[in-house]
Amino acid sequence: MFRRKKTNQPVLFSNLDWPVVPVESWDTAQTSEADALNLVRLSGRHLEAWEAVGIKIAQFLAPQLTQDETGQDMLLEVPLLAYQHQQAFWIFIYSAATPQAASHFISVEQMALKAGATAGYFAPAPLPLKGAEGRSLFDPFHFPLFVLEQDKPLPEDDYLMWWPESAEDRLVGSEYAQMLERIYQLQDEYGSLLCGVIALQVGWAEAESGVARADFPAQTAYAHVECPSGLPMVISMSQEKGLRFHFARSRNSLAQRLALLRVMERYLSQLTLAAREAELPSDAQRRGPEDEKPSRWWSGMPRFVDNRLDQGMDWLSMSVGLIMTSAQG
Repeated sequence: MFRRKKTNQPVLFSNLDWPVVPVESWDTAQTSEADALNLVRLSGRHLEAWEAVGIKIAQFLAPQLTQDETGQDMLLEVPLLAYQHQQAFWIFIYSAATPQAASHFISVEQMALKAGATAGYFAPAPLPLKGAEGRSLFDPFHFPLFVLEQDKPLPEDDYLMWWPESAEDRLVGSEYAQMLERIYQLQDEYGSLLCGVIALQVGWAEAESGVARADFPAQTAYAHVECPSGLPMVISMSQEKGLRFHFARSRNSLAQRLALLRVMERYLSQLTLAAREAELPSDAQRRGPEDEKPSRWWSGMPRFVDNRLDQGMDWLSMSVGLIMTSAQG
């Protein structure tokens, strides 16, 4: 722990032995906006000193795949991802050293440890960590996906929902197909809630009070996002095919794709549970039982794919949900 004395400027406290200097101003309002502003000020003033000791900033608002206190996968939005000598650091900033901040950081530390990272914090006073207990950080109404800016193009690749990795691979009965089937079932019930939450996250809609609900668009909408470990992905939504996740063929592993599908299934399950508990009308109740359900597009897909493969189709050319970065459609 360190601090600077004999100065009229605010001082910083941290659990990391990193170079620090007093900040010019410090917003003590306990809001995420104030935290973000302070983080920019902090990193801007310390960048040169940090680089001198081998600390490099990798990304702001970096989603990380980790496990919560129950051992379930979740995405955690790390305000500042940095590296020192190949060691990852998850940096959080707190505008006030409250018991709530300490409880949050305790949980962050546990998650970072499971992911092989080190958690660090900066605050205007030491966090009261002694005796503090962690709390659940899982929020089904927030998908921590980093949306790529227009000046950061998606890596050139084929983006697919699924593809076989060998001649023997099949969809029917696989964990992959079961996970996608579950995701589609959840969309049938509260797809409008899911669409609303995602639309807010990726910037398709402005934040409003109350529960966000939006119908899937008639024309397919796409968002380029970055998932944990810099994994690029395309999210698409449409009335016909619902929500789909398209992974880069050459930039991830089957284990990574399955982990992300499990995470998204968990978010959708918790969204659905929250909607039921709030007694929100389902999409069928809102629009009528004859309305097109996203699962209808997916329902016959696994068997169709397997039949084509069994009939001798070249497995290298088989795919589901292909999107090419040069021409999306």
